[in-house]
Amino acid sequence: MLVGIGKFGFIGSSFVDALFDERADREDVDVRVVGSGSKMGVDDCMSVMKCLLEFDLDCLILVSPNPSMPGPAKARELAVESGLPCIVVSDYFGVGSKGDVEDSGLGYIYVKGDPLIGARREFLDFVEMADFNSNVLKVLSLCGSFRKLQLEIDRFVGSDLDDPYLPRCVITPEKAVEDEFSNPYAESKAIAALEIANRVAEINHKVCFKINDRERYVRLASSSHEMLKKAAVLAEEAREIEKKNDSVRRTPHKKDGGCLEKKRLHEDI
Repeated sequence: MLVGIGKFGFIGSSFVDALFDERADREDVDVRVVGSGSKMGVDDCMSVMKCLLEFDLDCLILVSPNPSMPGPAKARELAVESGLPCIVVSDYFGVGSKGDVEDSGLGYIYVKGDPLIGARREFLDFVEMADFNSNVLKVLSLCGSFRKLQLEIDRFVGSDLDDPYLPRCVITPEKAVEDEFSNPYAESKAIAALEIANRVAEINHKVCFKINDRERYVRLASSSHEMLKKAAVLAEEAREIEKKNDSVRRTPHKKDGGCLEKKRLHEDI
């Protein structure tokens, strides 16, 4: 099985290719990734798809912020034309495009809690960008969102590609924490972290697209990034509670692509 992943712009869920094969020992799947970096214009996305479709792929995964924007929308068109089974992975503000994605015959996974960054020149440099995304990864991984994403993608990749399973899934905070925590206080902290991340997305949408006053948008961008740092702290606290109870959920892949599961640190699998 050869999976092609097209990345347009950056979101936390762009980490998806690493979720496939965390120890690089799966024998059932290989991955080829082509991306456009931070840019996601029409020409950028078309170039990515042209390169990606040169591989002899079995299926496609397209990852981007808001898939309704012209570049990612064009990438979807090319995916449909290819005839390959395809799913779209996107973030908080991508949810509005799910009707168009479904009408195209594609699957989708939208990850709430994967927030827009405060992308204003007066505030955001590459260090701030990297710091922000490190906190996004912390929240999405420790609060259950990445596991739900990985499970849906594994179902897609493992399905009969003549009649593929196409996920139609929005990973909300409550869905993310399902079966993830043994301790209810840990679960509460994880939901709180993801809800804060959703609020960060809402604030930064205003910062990037609605507010023109420089002093105001810089202040709000800075505030939103501070909020996300606190969300990451809550995610860590949830994890630490589970560690103290020796109940951290682990679901490593087997070589054949299936998943094992354990909760006790020294439990054999």
